[in-house]
Amino acid sequence: MKIKFVAAVPVLFLFVLVLFTGHQGGSLTHGDDYLSVSKIKKSTERPESAEDAILFEQIVLPILEKKCISCHGRTKQKGGLTLLTVEQIIKGGASGPAVIPGNPNESELIKRISLDPGHEDFMPAEGKTPLTKSEAVILSWWITEGEPMQGKKLSEYPNQHEIKNTINEYLGYVNPEKQASGPAIDLSAETYKIKQGTIEALRKTGVMVRILQHNPLMLDVTIPPGSDQDIKTFSSNIKSIKSDIIWLKLSENNLRDTDLEFLASLINLQKLRLEKNPIGDGISEHLKNLKNLEAVNLNETKITKAGLNKLRKNSGIKRIYYWHTAADHEKP
Repeated sequence: MKIKFVAAVPVLFLFVLVLFTGHQGGSLTHGDDYLSVSKIKKSTERPESAEDAILFEQIVLPILEKKCISCHGRTKQKGGLTLLTVEQIIKGGASGPAVIPGNPNESELIKRISLDPGHEDFMPAEGKTPLTKSEAVILSWWITEGEPMQGKKLSEYPNQHEIKNTINEYLGYVNPEKQASGPAIDLSAETYKIKQGTIEALRKTGVMVRILQHNPLMLDVTIPPGSDQDIKTFSSNIKSIKSDIIWLKLSENNLRDTDLEFLASLINLQKLRLEKNPIGDGISEHLKNLKNLEAVNLNETKITKAGLNKLRKNSGIKRIYYWHTAADHEKP
């Protein structure tokens, strides 16, 4: 019996060591409280409706935990910023307060998540999954409503009707108003199979497709610079996922206006990068009706001021980058 006990000691020690190192690894990634009872309970709690949701604890904090806490939690505080409590968020870090109550446009948190993904200050950094449009809208609304606080239900906010539908969708509940005003989203197995097949086909041709969110499906698509990708084949392949593409990067691929007519069909496109392509004013025609488009990078293209002015008529576009374009050389 003694011999068996002595032999079992190294095995037991190794088992404990594996558990410890696994926990340490999880702590480095998710924060040192990632297996705590309180966090497990908090992550599984689910309000019955948007009105019942405790806004910070059950909506805002889970968004931050999913997208930001790995770099701004207990274990790691990049830039001196911690995002675990309202007080820490308002206190901010090296760049000042993360949130300015009542002013989302001047809040560092909103500024960083709204930057072009290629910007060095874009958050979340290090290739982590960016916030979805709904998540960004929720954070912005929370800040707009004034002094952020904990323990307050959405139903206690005077303007809760402005964000209720977005939060219901974020929670995965059916939005009766939206369902009545438009066709239901087809989430059938057959539809999913078709979209998955399209994604795999694109990847096999060298196109990079990143899934930002599964339901609803949101995609980040990139044709690598200098690719010999046949743009006609590419545009044909994306037909089944055209409403799922949120971000698209086509930089430095020798594309012209006539190659990009398919852009007009990407109705949910938010961010588009076309820099270093020989495109001109014709691109404005393809983008003029994309109401969800927020940012376009046209650096080092041939677009003129006339083309930029036409593009600006799309009221949804908030940022147009046109450094080193034909517009630079025109007289004011």
